[in-house]
Amino acid sequence: MTRKGPGEYCGGPSDVRGKCGEGMHCACGKCNGCSLATLDCYFGLDQLQCL
Repeated sequence: MTRKGPGEYCGGPSDVRGKCGEGMHCACGKCNGCSLATLDCYFGLDQLQCL
């Protein structure tokens, strides 16, 4: 399974939308943090109030 990159959709039941790559975590349905593979980053500050 290919891991998702910064800002890509993730999570869901049984991680149906995928899992985040190394150095990131799934929050509010998107991968947040910095990819250790590409050094690209995404911080979904607009999604801090997700339910």
